[in-house]
Amino acid sequence: MRTAAEAMGRHDLAAKRDAISRALAIISELQSTLNLDAGGDIATSLDALYTYVNGRLLDANIKGELDAVHESVRLLTPLRDAWAQIAASAPQSSR
Repeated sequence: MRTAAEAMGRHDLAAKRDAISRALAIISELQSTLNLDAGGDIATSLDALYTYVNGRLLDANIKGELDAVHESVRLLTPLRDAWAQIAASAPQSSR
């Protein structure tokens, strides 16, 4: 998403389109892994978040709304940081 924002600042439409497409694909994959039946409130909240961010990124792509990209980054960064922290603190398996 940051790459898309940078591309929008440069008025590089092809790079913006590609970066937003990658972000949408990642969000779609995250959303498709949610188990809404067993995941409870967390899964439901994540589903709503991913749906909202998906719409904002579509606005950014279609309408050129840079604020929509910035909002999406602001909304997803804490989630990404939490997952990174969990991964860093998880015991390493021996392979």
